[in-house]
Amino acid sequence: MKAKELSILVSRTFNLGNFESLRVEAGMSVSIEGYDGDLEEGRAKMLLEIHKSLSAAYQAHRPKKSS
Repeated sequence: MKAKELSILVSRTFNLGNFESLRVEAGMSVSIEGYDGDLEEGRAKMLLEIHKSLSAAYQAHRPKKSS
């Protein structure tokens, strides 16, 4: 059986203190049917994009520190 798609889903839970947490998830799927490139390189690129998405989601939703 030959794979037709590569999918990655990553989630991370951040402890916000005071018994609160923030969970963010990001995922990506790409078709690899007919792809002749290095799958590990493609996977690494996908993980980098997912990491950027998780970081952006955390930055957008994290509580602001009070001064």
